[in-house]
Amino acid sequence: SDAKAKAAEAATEEEEEIDEPKAVTVRFAQQETDRSKRAREKSFRFIQLKQESEPWIEASFHNFGSERSGVERSMLVCPQMDRDESELPKTIQDYFKDLVLENPSSQGPGQAGQAKQSTDSKTPVGAPKEMSMHTLNNLPLQDHIKAVLLSAKIIDFAKLMSVLPPKSDPTSVVRFLQQVAVLIQGCWVVKSEILYPKDTFSPRTGAPSEIMCRARDFLLFLYTQSRHVTRTKFAETVRLFPEDVKVLLKEIAKPTPDGWEFLLPCDRDFISKYPDVVQRQQMLWDAKQQFLSKSFRLARQEGQGDVV
Repeated sequence: SDAKAKAAEAATEEEEEIDEPKAVTVRFAQQETDRSKRAREKSFRFIQLKQESEPWIEASFHNFGSERSGVERSMLVCPQMDRDESELPKTIQDYFKDLVLENPSSQGPGQAGQAKQSTDSKTPVGAPKEMSMHTLNNLPLQDHIKAVLLSAKIIDFAKLMSVLPPKSDPTSVVRFLQQVAVLIQGCWVVKSEILYPKDTFSPRTGAPSEIMCRARDFLLFLYTQSRHVTRTKFAETVRLFPEDVKVLLKEIAKPTPDGWEFLLPCDRDFISKYPDVVQRQQMLWDAKQQFLSKSFRLARQEGQGDVV
């Protein structure tokens, strides 16, 4: 009984101790000012916690000078450059001369013959018949190059320099060339989108410009791989009308027993003189090849097998 009494007394004391109130200290957080907040956010601890809380993102690294990095970099650079000359005529008389071509019939027979002979000797290959040499020479350098490329379709650098004004800077010519033409075997071929602008059609079959550009770009890519292209395999791949296929080939190639051979010999002088331009053009062709492979469902090995 004594033990039970002691146990009951101990239990009562424990209950009293549990029910006994305890002192609590209440602290209110001090309101943070803008100045203290900026100081806290600049602290190393805050920056470290913020960096640790950010999720990791997987990324692929491409070394400088690689094919992918070169293509991505070229997309960041605007191809349009400032023109060397103003497009506006210097005087009113120059403006009217550009509008109206000189009439050979207004000259004497001897003068007309001499003028014709002089003009023929200076006219570039494939120059626009509706544009005189006087008008061509008065064009800004960029427009002059574009006019020559639109007519000739394909030209080597030495020939192009010979039909441009004598004081043309080769560096500026190369810069402008890359805006309107592509490099194939050291020669320059007018870009497909320049020859077939958007929302236009083939004058022969009415094929949309998008289809014509894609087929022509594929043909140009084949000539970056080989000197010859077989017409039948090219036609089977692009599935154009025979008239369009023939015109695309005739503009930049000539028929031979081995197939359609690229029209001009490889310009090794330009390749050796401008290796940086050659490398840049090769990167652009590699990127174009990926797009063409998806368009025509061809792998690179299949494309190389079709060119011989």
